[in-house]
Amino acid sequence: MRKAPIWLVAVIFISIVSTQISVAAVTPGTQCSKVGATATLKGKKYTCIKSGKKFVWNNGVVIAKPKPIPTPTPTPTFAEPVAPTSFQDLSENYKGVLYWAWKKTKIQLNSNQAVTKEIVVLKGPNTLLPKLNDQLGADLVSQLFRNFDQPKKIYTIFYSIQDINWAQAEFSKISYKSDGQEAQNNCKTADTCGGGSAQIDLYGNAISMSALMNSASSNIGHENGTALAHEYFHAIQETQFLDSDKMSEAYCCIKRWIPRWYVEGQAIYVQTATIFNASYKEYLADRKSSISELTSDKVYTKDWFIQYLSIPPVSSNWDKYRQWKEYDVGSLVLECLVALKGPDTSMQLVKDVGAGMSFDKSFLKNYGITWEAAIPILADTLYKIVSQGV
Repeated sequence: MRKAPIWLVAVIFISIVSTQISVAAVTPGTQCSKVGATATLKGKKYTCIKSGKKFVWNNGVVIAKPKPIPTPTPTPTFAEPVAPTSFQDLSENYKGVLYWAWKKTKIQLNSNQAVTKEIVVLKGPNTLLPKLNDQLGADLVSQLFRNFDQPKKIYTIFYSIQDINWAQAEFSKISYKSDGQEAQNNCKTADTCGGGSAQIDLYGNAISMSALMNSASSNIGHENGTALAHEYFHAIQETQFLDSDKMSEAYCCIKRWIPRWYVEGQAIYVQTATIFNASYKEYLADRKSSISELTSDKVYTKDWFIQYLSIPPVSSNWDKYRQWKEYDVGSLVLECLVALKGPDTSMQLVKDVGAGMSFDKSFLKNYGITWEAAIPILADTLYKIVSQGV
C-alpha cells in the first residue's frame, strides 16, 4: 500500500484546523472579514456587520425549525347500510331500518310539490307565544303526503294554563263535537301544561290545540316545527275517514280501528323525518333520544314486543302499558314499514281502513304478509335495534 505524500497530509491537516478555527471564531463581537458574510453555528445564523471601524459578528438569530406539515386526516365516508327489501330479510338488515326510513322519506319529500293551505293562529289573551316554526312543520308534512286528501285549513289554538277556559270555548266553536275537556286534557297542571291534540271537523278542516308552558325549553317542538308536524299529521290520518261510515267517531277515535302504536308511532316518525330531512345525523340524534328508554331497559325483549304488538285496536290490555309506549314502540314499527315500502304505503293502510277494511286485511293488502305472521319478525327486528343501540 502506497503512503500519501507528506505535502497532501499537511494540506488536509491545515484544512481541518482552519475549519475548526473558522467555526470557533464565530463569536458575537469578534472580528470578521467581510460585511454581509454569514456563518451558522449551533442553531444560530451570524452575520458580519460594521461596528464603528471594525467588522464584527453580530449576536446572531435563532434559525426557526420548519414546522412539520400535518398529515390531513381523511374525512370518513358514510357507507349506506344494507336496505331491507321484504319481511323475509327485515330482521337480518335491521341496521338499515332507521336510515332507509329517513332516506325514502327524503326522496319522496323532494319529489313532491308543496300543498297550499291556510293556517289560522288563535292565541290566548294571557299566553306568550314562543318563536314558532309551525308553518314549516305543516308544510313539510302536507308535501310528503301530497297524494292523499288532507285539510286545506288549520286552526291552531295556543294557550297557557291561565287560558284553559278561553281555549275550550274557542275549540267548541269550531269542533264537530266537544266533550268539554279537550283543553284540560293537554294542560292538567302548571308543570304538565305542554300537551297537544288534533281533530278535523265535518268540513275537513284541521283543529290543533297546543298547551304551552312558561319554560322555553318545553316549547322546543314549536320552535323546530315538530309539534304542529305531529298534530297536523294526525289530522291527515283522520281525513282518510272523512265521508265514511266511521266519520262520526273518526274525528277523535281512529284508534278504534287502528292500533294505538300505529296512530301515534306514525306521527312520531313523520314529524322527525320531515323536520330533519336534510340531515340523517340530526334525524338519528332525535330518534335516539325518543327511544332512549327502549335501548336502556332490558325489559324490552322479543317476547315483550310480541305481546305488545298482538294487542287488538280495542282492548283493555292497553291499560297495562304506559301511554308513551304507543309513541316509541310505534315509531320503530313504522320505520320498519317505511324502510320496506316508503311513506305512502303506510298512509294507504290508514286510507284502506277508513274505506272499510279491517287493520289485518289492509296490512295484508299493503305489505303482502298477514299481520299475525309479521308480528314475530317485527318483534325480532325491534329487539335487535334496541338491544344493539342502533
